[in-house]
Amino acid sequence: MTYYDEAQHQGDTGHALYDLALVGHHQPAAVHRFSTAVRLHTDAYVRSRAMSRTKLAALHMAVGDPREAVGMAELALEDVGQMRSRRAAEGLRELATFAYRHRAIPEAREQYGAFRRAYGVDVTLWSGYPVLAGIRELRMVSFALQIADEHAHARAEAQHRVDCLRGRKGPRPWTWTAVP
Repeated sequence: MTYYDEAQHQGDTGHALYDLALVGHHQPAAVHRFSTAVRLHTDAYVRSRAMSRTKLAALHMAVGDPREAVGMAELALEDVGQMRSRRAAEGLRELATFAYRHRAIPEAREQYGAFRRAYGVDVTLWSGYPVLAGIRELRMVSFALQIADEHAHARAEAQHRVDCLRGRKGPRPWTWTAVP
């Protein structure tokens, strides 16, 4: 197992934390692990570096600063463009859905355009996209509701998210903040 070095370990443990980080848990740890993996992976492991960079950009796009995510997303798109990997392409599609959510921000809108050009297709036109987007929104609302009793910020954010889904906050895209 010569490939399993510190870079691979950081990337693998970052991936293990990724879904938790998307719903508000262990975000700093996931960001640190992905960042370390990206920094440590050599050119001999472009695919592993691309996977970690894509998840790092997606995490920033989903719950961090979308503007910061754009630079990472450009590098991820460049890395993935050098290979043929279905899993890497799936990571980019997920990143594209997060970028699409922030289309009111010019940099994110431009990044989504880069994804569209790279794929030659707009994933938001895929027949399953509205269902996937709705599931992700509902998941994010459900998480905020689960911890609303424990955190005042989560209570206010959960109410805001429910109001968005019920149409009380105008049309998409909405601005949601991370909950603890």
